[in-house]
Amino acid sequence: MSDRADRTAVEMDSHATADENLTWEVAFEDTQTASQDLADEFGWLREGVRDLDRDAAEGHRRALEMALNERTAEKGRAPSNELLRELSSRWGFAWATVADLLDVSVPALRKWRHGGGVSSENRLKIARLCALCSLLAENCAIPEPAVWLDTPLLADRYVSPRKLYRLGTSAHVALIEFAGLHHSPEELLDRVEPDWQDRYPERQYEVSIFEDGGPVIHRRPKG
Repeated sequence: MSDRADRTAVEMDSHATADENLTWEVAFEDTQTASQDLADEFGWLREGVRDLDRDAAEGHRRALEMALNERTAEKGRAPSNELLRELSSRWGFAWATVADLLDVSVPALRKWRHGGGVSSENRLKIARLCALCSLLAENCAIPEPAVWLDTPLLADRYVSPRKLYRLGTSAHVALIEFAGLHHSPEELLDRVEPDWQDRYPERQYEVSIFEDGGPVIHRRPKG
């Protein structure tokens, strides 16, 4: 009788262990399924966010281009000599910088400042530069666009917003995006001038202040 009771107890324990194992396996499979479902859900969410970010960025660029074109048209109603005075007195540009940005000569600017005839193409260029400056000041908290345009984008490369400005409308819009903190310098360069690393090689030398207070030129340390 005792042996039969012992066998019964063993069998009951065996069945209980099997039931526990089955329960654990089912629970584990359920957990795996839940984890996979959760991973899939977040994967779809990340993909959706990427698509939304891409669409929002493209829509933002179109809106900025429209704003720039509208402001350019508004500025274009004023006489060219008034716009040139605005660039100099309000925004702080040197005439040599204006000539470089507009891709014209300094004597041509002098003639236009004194009422000389300006072609429609050059009138548009002057108005566009004034429009960009006003948008930078109003929307991007950049009160001195002339200084900003000449500020190096990277410490180790000879490239500034001024160099990119001459690339045209897409660069103008990208500069406004960058000024609004929507791009890093590298992202800006990748967007408007993909070969920038070859076009603007790293600086080999830099200027620092020597012990006696005078400037000294020395080779930049690598890395």
